[in-house]
Amino acid sequence: MAVLDRAQTHASLKSYLIEEAYETLAAWMRTTPISSATNWATMLLEVLLHVQLAEEAGEFRLEDVVHRIASKLVRRHPHVFGDERATRPRT
Repeated sequence: MAVLDRAQTHASLKSYLIEEAYETLAAWMRTTPISSATNWATMLLEVLLHVQLAEEAGEFRLEDVVHRIASKLVRRHPHVFGDERATRPRT
């Protein structure tokens, strides 16, 4: 990690996260899949930078983030991960 990178904080990276989120959404809506994939990769990089800062500060780890994603998926989709049955919306 370069010296400049070591000086980064959540606050100093905030504007980049927001900028990349907007760019990713714009690319997703208007460009080819490969261009959109590039933007999604950059967005994920921004997330991983924040996770790395949190790990270094002893706040949380990447495993914690992944666990919360998995828990949220199971909780929000019991028809996929549990015994509930999905119902079709009325038209």
